[in-house]
Amino acid sequence: MMEHPLLMDKGYGSRRVPSFVRRPCGGLEITSTWPDGVWALRDYLLSKSPYLSITSLRELIIRPGVPDAIKTEICIANPEATRSEGFVAWLMRDQLLPEYLIGSIVASWDTRTYRYTLENDLSDHHFRMTYAANDLLEIYSTEGDGVRGDSLLYTWRRVRTPSARYAEALMLLEYDDFVGAREVIEDIPIEHRLDPRELDERGRMLWFIDALEDLHSADRHVAELDNNEVAAWQAVITDHHDRPSVWISNLLCYYHGICRAPLTGGEGTEPKALPYTPPASASFIKDLITLFPNPASAWVAINYELLSGLEERTWLRLKDALGRELQAVQLKDTKGQVVLDTRVYGTGVYTLELVKGQSVVQMERLVVQ
Repeated sequence: MMEHPLLMDKGYGSRRVPSFVRRPCGGLEITSTWPDGVWALRDYLLSKSPYLSITSLRELIIRPGVPDAIKTEICIANPEATRSEGFVAWLMRDQLLPEYLIGSIVASWDTRTYRYTLENDLSDHHFRMTYAANDLLEIYSTEGDGVRGDSLLYTWRRVRTPSARYAEALMLLEYDDFVGAREVIEDIPIEHRLDPRELDERGRMLWFIDALEDLHSADRHVAELDNNEVAAWQAVITDHHDRPSVWISNLLCYYHGICRAPLTGGEGTEPKALPYTPPASASFIKDLITLFPNPASAWVAINYELLSGLEERTWLRLKDALGRELQAVQLKDTKGQVVLDTRVYGTGVYTLELVKGQSVVQMERLVVQ
C-alpha cells in the first residue's frame, strides 16, 4: 500500500511545507508569519489522519485564521472523507478554496490509505456476517417450532445496521419490553449518522413505542382505539411509508378497516392501489376454513375445504398483528385438517390466511390466550 507523500514525513512537528504551498508565492517566507497555534492545529490533525470525519474537515475549512495551504494539506491526508457526501462540490459551490487547491484534493483520491483497506475489510466482514444472520433467520422461520425469542434477538444483535435495530425493537415489543425497544431506537445515532429523513423515521418509531406502551398500561388492545386515537395514529403516518409508518398502517387496516394503498412507482410518486378482483360469489369464500377452538390456548385445529380445487401453491399462513409470517403449511389435498401448536406464540391476536398462488382468498382471526 502506497502512503501519501504528505504522510511519509513522520516528523509531524516539523514545518516542512508541501510544494503546492510554494507554487503561488515563489518562496517560504510567508509561512514564517503563521502563528504557532496554526502549526499546532496542523500537527494535531495530521496525527489523526486519515481518520478525520467529514464533519471535522468542514469545520476546518470554515475556521477563520487557518491558511488555505494547511486546510488543503489536511484534506489531502484524508481522501476517504473528502470524496464522500459532496465535499468537493461544496468547496466549489461556496468558493471556499482556490480551484488549483481543490484539484490537489481531487488528485489525492487515487491514494489508498490504511483507512481505505480497513473500511473495505470491515465492509466485507459485515456483508458476510449479515448474510449468515439472514440465513439463520430463514432457518428459524421454516423450522421455527419452539425457537426461543432470545435466539432471534441474539441473531439480530450481531448485525449492526439500522434495519436490524428496528427488527430488534419490533421483537422486544412482542414481549412487551417497551423500555428495551425504546433504548434500541434511541441509541441508533450512536452507531450511525442519520440524515433528516432517517431522524424523522426514528421519531415515528419512538412515538409508536410510546403509543403501544400506553395501551398496554391501560390494559387495552389496538383494536380498542377510539376515534380520536385512530385519527392521531393516521396523522403520524400521513405521507410517510417508512418502517414504523407501514407497521402502524397495517394495524389500522386490520383492526379498524382504514387501509391505504401501498407506495409504488418510485420515490416522489403518488401511491397507487393494487388491482382487486372480487370472488365469483360470496359462497365461494364462505366457511372455506374454520378454526377450533378460538380463542386457543395450547392448540388450534384448522379445518379447510377448497371448493374451487387445489392449485399448485396453496398455503395456510399464520401472521402476527404486524403482518409478519410466523408459520406456513402447504396444503396437499382439497379437504383436511391442520393442527398448530399455539404455545410457541405469545398471547395476542393473529391472522390465518388461505393463500392460493399469489392471492389471499380468505383471512380468519385467531386469538391466543
